[in-house]
Amino acid sequence: MKKIWALILADKSAKAAIGFLVLLITVIFTLGGCDHGGSGGSIVKISTAEQFNAIRNQLDGHYVLEADIDLSGYANWEPIGQFVAASDKPEDAENPDMTKVFSGTFDGNGHTISNITINRPDIPVGVGLFGFSVGGSIRNLTIKNVNVTGFFLVGGLVGGQACTVENITLVGTNTITGVNGTGGIVGVSMAGLKNCTATANIVVSNMAINGVDNGYAGIVAGGREGPTPLIDCTASGSITATGDSCILGGVCGAALGKDEVRGCKAINVTINAPQGKGNIGGLLGFVGPIEGEEDADAPALVINCKVENTAITVASGTVNVGGLAGGSLNGSIAPAEHTGDKTIFKIKDCQASGTITGGSTAIGSIVGYAYKSTVENSTSTVTRTGGALNQIGQSASS
Repeated sequence: MKKIWALILADKSAKAAIGFLVLLITVIFTLGGCDHGGSGGSIVKISTAEQFNAIRNQLDGHYVLEADIDLSGYANWEPIGQFVAASDKPEDAENPDMTKVFSGTFDGNGHTISNITINRPDIPVGVGLFGFSVGGSIRNLTIKNVNVTGFFLVGGLVGGQACTVENITLVGTNTITGVNGTGGIVGVSMAGLKNCTATANIVVSNMAINGVDNGYAGIVAGGREGPTPLIDCTASGSITATGDSCILGGVCGAALGKDEVRGCKAINVTINAPQGKGNIGGLLGFVGPIEGEEDADAPALVINCKVENTAITVASGTVNVGGLAGGSLNGSIAPAEHTGDKTIFKIKDCQASGTITGGSTAIGSIVGYAYKSTVENSTSTVTRTGGALNQIGQSASS
């Protein structure tokens, strides 16, 4: 992890913060791939908390939950699967030892795991019921009453996820606290998220490191970049930033790259960032590729999504705030030069309602800053304290 820490400690710009997340999820999951499905063999049936805890002894196995499980007997749950460097060699500092991550399959079979308490800010990356899941899948599970505190990549279900997560429901009283990549279900995703519903209070503690503030928070996922879409996920609850956070979204903080976000909803979400710098939206904080990775044939796409009754409160100087999405990197706190005619993102067939309080420039009822981007066939009744808003707060073509 040495190069990762060097990057985040050395550069204080919002662009560097986004670049840090891209580097982190790309390097960590390079060896992971998707849907490996574990090592083969028979399915292990899980009926007790003790049996579930024993999954850590066979991280590439296949498991199915046969009964509801209460984890209240574990005062401080140890995440299943963790990031450990592949070797002591400098070139392996950011590569995972694949024997330490969870690479198997876990089918919740419609059951519930409840009363999960994790207080592990000492773990550098990856905190959740599962710390790291690379390959395989986690699906068909309800998690209830989750209280998780971590550092980077913190989620109620899994901190760092590099394969299928689907049909997950987070219910009850849930608080997830982290510094960067913090989400109710997933901290940071490098793969598909489908049919996930989360009700949670997300707290971005913003522990500044050498003056660098961090963010990336969402009620379903803190951040993501994946070859498969974010589909039919619903969020409700709150996001609270206790420092100079940027990149907060009701469903997902940052949807990076050529990501597709389809059929997602944020309902009755409250976002409160009294010192927030920028890129804050009812559904997504940041959307689109980082500069230099644009693809004219495959822009990021946000389609058939809905934000209902959102309430966003930000600092008076916050930029890039939207009822649906905050904006793209090129209109962020530290705008970068950009040339060419490639489209950054498209928002299509979406709806939004709610209020925005505060902010300075690039405030829109659909999107705050639309750099070489379009909004099509979308409606919004989002208002800003004191008056109405245009759908696009600010747009630019170069």
